[in-house]
Amino acid sequence: GLQVATRLHLAGVLRRLERLEEAESELSLVLELEPDRHDALGRRAQVRARLGRFQDALEDVDAYLRLTPDPYEHPDTQQAYRLRAECEARLSAR
Repeated sequence: GLQVATRLHLAGVLRRLERLEEAESELSLVLELEPDRHDALGRRAQVRARLGRFQDALEDVDAYLRLTPDPYEHPDTQQAYRLRAECEARLSAR
């Protein structure tokens, strides 16, 4: 509902302001309310990767890919696969 839409918007604003921890918190609240929101999972994966939390980001990306209705060719799906590869590379380099 309105609370989810408001929190998604706020998370986007916080992300653009580089307030990544706060953006992650808002996205986590969205996912508590609606656990299957693939868009929130995708956004939180991006934020977590930027925070250097690659394992958490990878888990979110995998959940996003399971839930998204978008086909493989869709730009958001392609971006998720790129993020997944980046997270795996960063984790294997440790």
